Amino acid sequence: MPGKGNGTVANSGGTLGEAIGALICALSLFAASAAAAQPPDDRLASELEPIITAEMKAEGVPGAAIGIVRGGKILLAKGFGVTSIETGVPVTADTLFRLGSTTKMFTAAALVQMALAGKLDFHRPIGEYVRGLDRAIARLTVDQLLSHTAGLRNDDPPSERAGEEALGKVVRAWKADQLIATPGEVFSYSNNGYWLAGYVAEAVDGKPYASVVEAELLRPLGMTRSTFRLDTASTYPLALGHRVSGGKTVVVRPIPDNPAGWPSGALFSTANDLCRWLLALTGEGRLEGKQALRKGLVEQLAAAHANVPSTHSQYGYGLSLAEYRGFKVWEHGGGRAGYGSFLRIFPAPQVGIVILTNGRGSQLPKTVERASELLLPLQPKARAAPPAIQEMTPAEMSDYVGVYNNGGESGVEIFVREGRLFLRAEKSEFPLSKIGERRLMMKLPDAAEPDELVMLPDRRGRIVYIQVGSGALKRIK
Repeated sequence: MPGKGNGTVANSGGTLGEAIGALICALSLFAASAAAAQPPDDRLASELEPIITAEMKAEGVPGAAIGIVRGGKILLAKGFGVTSIETGVPVTADTLFRLGSTTKMFTAAALVQMALAGKLDFHRPIGEYVRGLDRAIARLTVDQLLSHTAGLRNDDPPSERAGEEALGKVVRAWKADQLIATPGEVFSYSNNGYWLAGYVAEAVDGKPYASVVEAELLRPLGMTRSTFRLDTASTYPLALGHRVSGGKTVVVRPIPDNPAGWPSGALFSTANDLCRWLLALTGEGRLEGKQALRKGLVEQLAAAHANVPSTHSQYGYGLSLAEYRGFKVWEHGGGRAGYGSFLRIFPAPQVGIVILTNGRGSQLPKTVERASELLLPLQPKARAAPPAIQEMTPAEMSDYVGVYNNGGESGVEIFVREGRLFLRAEKSEFPLSKIGERRLMMKLPDAAEPDELVMLPDRRGRIVYIQVGSGALKRIK
């Protein structure tokens, strides 16, 4: 799903999002301090070190950190590489990285905490809690915002500098044209939805969004270095984001810092802090023998609140939900301003893995995969048979013809030429093949795997949306 600007959810989404850019992370727990003090699992560390260092080199990642928990214990928390190619300062398990869209699980969790405390109802219109919103925006619900079913467009987070009042200013200025789909009708990943959700938390609690998350989550969990505020993050060892410019890896300057986008992807955190988060999530909210998070929080986050047909998965609140090689898995990834992150949880065996990098959105998938294999008896990888191409009738092709848009200035067009169906994105054209009922396949020239498109109808059977990865485009013509 391309979480535009902020990364991906569960590494899903395929390459179409890249192609069309703007259109389309109950065992009682040991005391965390005692767990952190235990020596790392030497076998696990020795197995993973060559893999993570090789993958960092292959992807041009200057620095990374990994955290692994299992059964209430921290097995590994370690840094690799450097915080900056200019200084050569080593990364440690206490080095801060910006998470990108993995932040969304914290925004969701803070709001669930508030709902469990009776401060708001996820299924009531947010206009009951927030003043000054456009009428169409005020009708949305927190449930829709956190499950990406509100129908809001997906924009890049604003990067210019601003004060913490910027969040409210941005969302109160929105009009009905922010909606690209009928609320509740389709899953479509939206950074904007999480900005608005963050502002709901701010309005209900009467304090800045960052302070809400700090009070609801960071302080109770002892995540002492984690922060949204760059002025605070810069007082600790901080990994700097990197990008490629002119064929060379360079430090991202300046560091983007606009609070209007914080709820979708701007938390700074460390491997050690995120191990505490993993311990709480895999322990039903318990940490250090106490109920650090409200009972029912994890259950709400990991409940299936939306289906994602194009990825054969579901979405909770800030978590992608799926089955993986015989185990239930919760995941989210992110990428923002030269950083990357990925978090994977296997809830039943209480296993959690977090990856942090300072290399242009890298999430080190080979390292995550190998760590998963070392920690669990995963089923063998199933060999995916190439999809069988099916014949498409002229009537079917005609049903799909149209222009579809996700709220940007341009859209994609599906058209028929010489008896063949094509998709046009800007100046590029790609043939489409049928692989199932209302399912199409498109192969980009440089892509390792094809993209799957799901054509979604309304109640009358007319095709209204294209869904690819976790993004949806609505038919406008």
